[in-house]
Order: sequence, then structure tokens, then C-alpha cells
Amino acid sequence: MITLEEESGLIRKTKAGDQRSFEALEANSREKIFLHMKGVVKNELDAEEIYQKGLIKAWKKIKKFRGDCRFSTWLCRICYNLAYDEFRRKKRRPTSSFEQLMESGTLTEEKIFKITDKKQRTGYDDLELLELKRRLERVVAKLPRKHREVLLMLVTKDMSYSEIAKNLKISSGTVMSRIFYARKYAKKIYKQIEKGN
Repeated sequence: MITLEEESGLIRKTKAGDQRSFEALEANSREKIFLHMKGVVKNELDAEEIYQKGLIKAWKKIKKFRGDCRFSTWLCRICYNLAYDEFRRKKRRPTSSFEQLMESGTLTEEKIFKITDKKQRTGYDDLELLELKRRLERVVAKLPRKHREVLLMLVTKDMSYSEIAKNLKISSGTVMSRIFYARKYAKKIYKQIEKGN
């Protein structure tokens, strides 16, 4: 945990455009906020997406941060507001089968990509997961290269954002943004595949 004085210094540098200072602020807040968001949205995949959206928004709005609370409190508020907005949107529109599978917490990208050993599969799950895996592989193949590579590093190689950033020589913020858009594009592509396009 960084001190208030250290945080103030990192915020000043971040406002001047220093991404490394922002990454330090994010790393200091990550666990607390992510756990809180999991409690709010009730599943890990939604919590991760909301958290990524929150980080992107925080980076864009950092100059408006007044410093009347800790950075983690401010970021948590941003994430909570995004989660509430998403909840209201989902109440207004029906959820597609892909979104139900990928965001309900019952099936995640990790499970779909990694279930290849028959000992881990049983009965109808075997057929359902293999079909979904085939569809998802088609989706991933259609993603732009920069989005496909970060998603595959995250999902199939279990790499952290910082490891992906180091491997690709880009910032952690760029990794988060690419993963967010990879998932967004994947949903659109999956819907097209479901319609037979």
C-alpha cells in the first residue's frame, strides 16, 4: 500500500501523461476494487470487463480527479457507476446466447479453450463445449491480429497484463484496452456466426 504522499506524486505525474505512474496507481488499487466489483456484479468475467472499462475511463478523466479522496475510492466509484449503467442496459434488452454463456459465470473463455482432455468432460457437456469451442475458435480467427494475440495470451497462456505488455512491448493500459475491444468484437462476430453469416 502506497502512502498518501506517494499517491499524490503519482497522480501529478499521471496528469502530466506518465503511464507508468498510472500503472502504479492501478496496481495499488487492483485487488481491492476487483474484489469489490466481483461482489457487485456476482461473477468474475463481468467484474473484469467493468474494471477494464473503469481503468480506461479513469485514464481519460484523470485530469478531472480533484484529490478529495484516495485514487482507489475514485476508481471504485467509476467502476460502480459503469456496473450500474450496464445493469440498467441489460434490463432493457434481451441477452444473446453467447453473452449468457460467456458472462453468466457458468462458462468462461478459459474453460472453453482449456477443456480439451476428455477426462474433464462428461455427457452433454462434451458435445456442447466442443461445439462452442469450435465456434469460438472461428470467432478468434476473425479478430484483428492485435486483438487476437492479446486475448490468446491471456486465455490460453495464462499471462498477466504486465507479462503481455512486456512480451509485446506495449503498456498495460494498451493491453487492457485491446482485451476489452477483443471481447466486444468477438460478441459481434459470434452473433453473425449464429445467424449463419
